[in-house]
Amino acid sequence: MDAIRQWCADHDHPLVRISYRGPQQASGPVAQILRSWQRERGERSDELIIPSFILGDPWRTINRALVPYWTYFAVRDAVSALDEYLASADRFRRVFVLGFQHGAESPGLARPEDYRSVIGRHGAESVMVGVRTRQWPHDIGSLARYGQALDDLPPGSRPWEPLCPDAVITALQQSGMVTG
Repeated sequence: MDAIRQWCADHDHPLVRISYRGPQQASGPVAQILRSWQRERGERSDELIIPSFILGDPWRTINRALVPYWTYFAVRDAVSALDEYLASADRFRRVFVLGFQHGAESPGLARPEDYRSVIGRHGAESVMVGVRTRQWPHDIGSLARYGQALDDLPPGSRPWEPLCPDAVITALQQSGMVTG
């Protein structure tokens, strides 16, 4: 850490330290940052996408004007965190779910109906992307289908532009994730 501090000092570059307690803590603040960025650019911001573990595509997410709320796995804890986020956020019209399936019935596993229930409770339409829900959690083929399924979604209406780092730092400070 000392070498990083020194490099930043030598190059007049800020050092921003981000810390968080668990894998879901950053999801809400990051979703809000990207939603605000889309609104400021005049883009729609009423569609949420839920990437899961390795199942996600940042570039397609941006190009489709989707707000990402990342989950670490398709488990009930992550769905509960999603529920809390949706309760605190402005209403989304539609929520796309990329449920990573690890192929095993396991304690805490979240099922498509868990996502649908939470999403519906917050007034949004739920869409399972590239997933064969009847095969859940054994549909490993969703890894091969989700890219095309995202390509089939309509693109955003505005070209993307860089997100201001100061806006990100400020939002993360407000969420308590930036220290120092």
